[in-house]
Amino acid sequence: MENKPCCTAGVHGLRGTRVVELRQRGATTTQIQDQVGMSLPMIERYCRFADKKANGKAAVIALRRSAT
Repeated sequence: MENKPCCTAGVHGLRGTRVVELRQRGATTTQIQDQVGMSLPMIERYCRFADKKANGKAAVIALRRSAT
């Protein structure tokens, strides 16, 4: 039987979640890198996706407000 690392994807997912949480709290990419130990390109990728999601939500809220 082959020894495979347990929870590899899970650990990466947890770090990704933490990247997004820290970004939402205003941490810089360098600060996030120091805390989670992930490469800067990966952190920037997660932050970019999180920022797009937040911007999309803000746009929907703004459209709803202007419609009323």
